[in-house]
Amino acid sequence: ASSSLRIDVTLKPGSFAADRAGGHDGAFEQCVIACRGYAHLATMFDENNSVLRCTCGFRLKQFESSPAGPGAIVTDHNCKYDTPTECDYGPCGTVGGAEAVYSLPGAFAYDDIHELEYYGCFRSDPATPALSKRVSARGVIHAGKGFATLQHCVRKCSRLKYAFAGMNGDGCFCGTDVPEKHGPLSLPTHACVDSGSINGQFNDIECGSGPCGQGATHMAMYHIKAVNVDPG
Repeated sequence: ASSSLRIDVTLKPGSFAADRAGGHDGAFEQCVIACRGYAHLATMFDENNSVLRCTCGFRLKQFESSPAGPGAIVTDHNCKYDTPTECDYGPCGTVGGAEAVYSLPGAFAYDDIHELEYYGCFRSDPATPALSKRVSARGVIHAGKGFATLQHCVRKCSRLKYAFAGMNGDGCFCGTDVPEKHGPLSLPTHACVDSGSINGQFNDIECGSGPCGQGATHMAMYHIKAVNVDPG
């Protein structure tokens, strides 16, 4: 899964992977809790077989149709280190090798992310925002809640028949007229990242499809493909 969050959980002492990674308050349970709000959880053991490496992500469907494609998908047996259910519901992944991927309940509908296309990051004057209609405050973007917040904003814009949604620290915005994708108002994607960095790297997909916008002067924009307007 394309990552938005990566965590490492030290395993409990024990002879078997299932004893060390599974069970109440085990490494797998801790990863599931940390990944609430994301669509997928991928797990594997580290090279020393002492840490469960967990990645929370959104884009499994895009991965399945990517050039990596079916060749990157292996059988459950290839993901099993010790027992078939060492991570409570299935394998944990192998040491430094194959990841086991789990779909998490309660995440967003797949269709929403496929109806969206990240358009870009742009300068925005608080007095005259880059998208003209402010419809609400932005909402929470941290702790895995970024895509749900973007989803809420996009649905408001879609109901109002706007083809674009934008977010920054000042709110959720809708509009039809947008800046040129590579024009004078365009900024690099990392300029619209609000949550800072994870392990020294900017979390460019903190809102699932892209950044969440930053401050009142850096707006992340999304094309709502279900509203049939070509951004050009």
